Amino acid sequence: MKIWGYKRDLDLLLINTPLSDYSQQGPESTPFQPAMGLAVLASYLDRRGFRVGVWDAEADKIAPAGIAEGIALLKPRWAGFNTFTSSFEILADTIRRVAQISPETRLMLGGADVTTGYEYYLTSKAFERAVLVKHDGELKTEAILGGKRLEEISGIVFISAEGVITTKESRDWLVQDIGSPSFSLNREFVSYDPTFGNTGPDGKRRAFIASSRGCPYECTFCASSRLLKEGLLPRYREPGDVVRELVEIIEAGVLDIKFNDELVWASEKRIREILDPLKEMGHTRETGLELRGNGRVNVIARASDATLDVMQEVGVRKVGMGVEQGTVEGMERIKKRITPEEVIVATRRLAERGIPALVNFMFGLPGQNEKETKAVVALARDLVLIGRHYGVDIELDGYKYRPYQGTELWDELLKKGYSPEDLRKVIQVPRAGERGGSHLQVEPFLNLGEITFETEWEHRRVLNQLTEMTYKELWETKNKYPSSLYLEGQYSRSPERR
Repeated sequence: MKIWGYKRDLDLLLINTPLSDYSQQGPESTPFQPAMGLAVLASYLDRRGFRVGVWDAEADKIAPAGIAEGIALLKPRWAGFNTFTSSFEILADTIRRVAQISPETRLMLGGADVTTGYEYYLTSKAFERAVLVKHDGELKTEAILGGKRLEEISGIVFISAEGVITTKESRDWLVQDIGSPSFSLNREFVSYDPTFGNTGPDGKRRAFIASSRGCPYECTFCASSRLLKEGLLPRYREPGDVVRELVEIIEAGVLDIKFNDELVWASEKRIREILDPLKEMGHTRETGLELRGNGRVNVIARASDATLDVMQEVGVRKVGMGVEQGTVEGMERIKKRITPEEVIVATRRLAERGIPALVNFMFGLPGQNEKETKAVVALARDLVLIGRHYGVDIELDGYKYRPYQGTELWDELLKKGYSPEDLRKVIQVPRAGERGGSHLQVEPFLNLGEITFETEWEHRRVLNQLTEMTYKELWETKNKYPSSLYLEGQYSRSPERR
C-alpha cells in the first residue's frame, strides 16, 4: 500500500479511482499517468495545514475490497475519490464497502464526471453520504476539512435532512491564477515521481507536469466543452513558471517529461514561449531531453518551419493529436475544426523532423456509418505509411465513443429517447486487436453508431493492428480501405510520397 505524502493521522486520503475492477482480471502493465489533479489539490491543502495522503489505486491495480480495507486501516477523517464515467459502478462498489467497514470515514467525490453528471450520482444510494465537489476543488475542500457549514460552501452537492442541497457556483470559489505559488505542485504528492528516485509501475522514469487547465475547443463529445459552456475558461500558467519547473525536473536528473495537459501545444505562440528558453539554456535533444504532450492538428499543420524546428531541436519526442473521424463531414459533425488534409500535413511535418504522432480515433459515434468507419482506418493506415517513409513509428489509438453527461452529443441522445442509465452503462471486453492477452477494458454498453457492433469491431481490429503490419500488408489494406474514402479529391498523390 503506497501512500504519497502523509501516511498517518490523515485529514484526507485522496484516492485515484481504478478504471477497471482488478478483482476480475489478471494484472497487466498499462500506460501509467499519475493523478496530477489530486497531487495539486494535496499540495494546496498541505500548505493550508492539513495532513493529506494520495493513493494511486489505478496505478497499483487495487480492487474495491482492497481500497476499503486500506481506508479502514489508515482511518482518515475524510476519503476523497476522483470520478470517471467508466468507473461509476466500481466506485459505487468501493463506497459501499467503505461504509460497511469504516463508517466513521466521511466521503467526498470530485472530478469531471461528478461535475457534469452529479445528478446521476444522486440516483445511487451508495453515494448518499458523500459530498460532491464540482469544478475546482482546492478552496472547497479546504472549507470542508476546516468544518465550514456545507450550506455556505459554493459549488457542492450533498444530502441533508432537508433533502438534496445544491449550492450555487461562485467565481470566488474557483482558482483564477493556477500559477500562483499557493496552487503550485509539491512533487512529494505525485505517485512514483522520478525526481525522488522512483520508477513508475510501467518501468519508466518519466516525470509529469501540468501547464494548464481546460481546453478552448467545443467538440460535441468532450466533457471539457460542457465546462466551457458553464464559463470555466481554460487557464494557463505563465510560460516562465512552466520553464522553471521543467528545469527543476531536468536538474533532478530526469530527462523524460510528459505534459498531462489536455492541450499543451495550444498555439504557436505557446510552443515558442516554453521551448525557446529551454533551447537558450542548452536543454535540448542533444542533451537527452524528451518532451511529450498533446497538440492541435491545425496548429501543427499551420505552424512555421522555424517553430517545428525548435520542437525538434529541444527534444519533443511525441505529439498526441485527437483526430477522431476520417472525413470532413465526420469531423464537422463533432465540431473538431480540423480536416483530413491538416491531419496528413501535421503528421508529415512532424515525421520529417523525426517526431512521431500519437493519433486518436473514435469508433461508434452517433451518425458514424461504415463509410466513415472505413475512412478512419484508411486515414490511420496512411499516417503509418507516412511514418514508415520518414523512419518514425506513428502510434494509433482507436477507442469506443463514450457518452459524457452534459455534452452536446449527450443531450442529442437524450432527445432521441436514450436514458442516462443506458448511456452510462459499461461492460468489460477484450482489447481490440489483442493477441492472447488477459486484460479487459471498460467500454460503453450501447452501440450508438450506424453499423453493427461486429462490423465495427472488425474495422477497429484492423486499425489496432496497422502499426504491426509489414509495408506489404499495409498496402494490401488499400483494397478494402482506399485513400479515396477520406481524400475527397483533395490530393493527386499518395500521402507517403509527399
